[in-house]
Amino acid sequence: MKLLVVVPYFPYANHPFSGAFNERTVQMLKNCCECVEVLVPRPYTPTLLSKCSPRWRAYANIPVFELRKDIPIYRPGYFSFPKIGEGIIREISCYMSSRTVARKRHNQIGFDAIVSFGLFGAGSLAWRLGNDLGIPACGWGTGGDLAQPPGTIRERVVLKALGSLDLVFYQSYELMNRAATILNIKPQQMNPQKHIVLARGIGEPPPLKRDQVRKHFRSQWELTDEHIVVMNIGRAVREKGIFELFEVAEKTRLLNDRLHFVWIGAQEGFDDGPEIRHYLKKNVGLGARFHFLPGCPPDEVWQYLCAADIFVFPSHHTEGMPNALLEAMRMGVPAVAFGIPCVSEIDTGLGALFSVPPWDIDRFGQAILQLANDSGQRKHVGQRGREVVVSRFLMKENMKKALAHIESFLPPPRGILPANRFVVNN
Repeated sequence: MKLLVVVPYFPYANHPFSGAFNERTVQMLKNCCECVEVLVPRPYTPTLLSKCSPRWRAYANIPVFELRKDIPIYRPGYFSFPKIGEGIIREISCYMSSRTVARKRHNQIGFDAIVSFGLFGAGSLAWRLGNDLGIPACGWGTGGDLAQPPGTIRERVVLKALGSLDLVFYQSYELMNRAATILNIKPQQMNPQKHIVLARGIGEPPPLKRDQVRKHFRSQWELTDEHIVVMNIGRAVREKGIFELFEVAEKTRLLNDRLHFVWIGAQEGFDDGPEIRHYLKKNVGLGARFHFLPGCPPDEVWQYLCAADIFVFPSHHTEGMPNALLEAMRMGVPAVAFGIPCVSEIDTGLGALFSVPPWDIDRFGQAILQLANDSGQRKHVGQRGREVVVSRFLMKENMKKALAHIESFLPPPRGILPANRFVVNN
């Protein structure tokens, strides 16, 4: 199969973490397909604007084309007018700037289908390009793309994508329920051949000398093996719960002086870093026990997880499927998370993680303390978490399932009876 993948974000030199999971998914698809190319529209940045902020300076340096890990990445520029008719203007601008590139690549490659990660910008672009090229287009509901304000232009863009795409995957049942609300139907009324819940999943960790890696990072943070490292890896923004974690850290550090918190993910111009650093500077006692570190390349996530005793996921906004949490669980790190819908779908009462009611700071802290004080329980919860991820959330298996669904929409070659080339293991 030959695929054109349309994404809203993909890593580049000045922002190597942007769309990291998109890149990992594309790499897995490449291993399963004959050909995969990526189309990721970039905001056109006038020279003057690029000097005004780190974010726009990063945009200005995005290459129009690059071969990244043997995958061709095309980045046509589109005009962006923040907060001024964002939905329609961005939608049309992205399509007009991408159409020429897509046609040229299709003439040379002959794509079988288009896949988008996201149903807002990328999903809209995917179905339009599918119509233009005359090939099936499918999209993946990933999270915030299905959390548009009701009655807005942005919601109407998503509604049009849901109706126009040939096939729609959802990272979780929560997202499929949100799609049903946008479509103004009940979830059970959705066509099961078109609307499918399937998490993209995560890759497998590389071989690691875990004890050696653990000591390396802890020595950098001036911590010994006696300390309990409570870690999060992700964007440092308010909706990801970093300020709630500050409250948790303030309370728990007084009850267990071995606890140290590590948040990995700072990225200048793309997060709430200035406010976070101000908070830590003002709260000197907390700052000594809370390490706020720059984001790391995706391939290094597994190494950082070797240094963790407990993983925390305090996000309280719409998440498609929290891949960072899944990666920690795959490494056997016991996790504590607010019980937002996607977290509840991961655990389903199997004891694979500690899930507490959203915003309940006291319960969150109690769960951390319970794990910190019981190494046997940390080991047990970590093992259960690893088993759940391996059974349901491995990218290799889930991409095979996705490709089998996509293939069902492709016309069979002339003279050949239709048959799935991808084996689905139930």
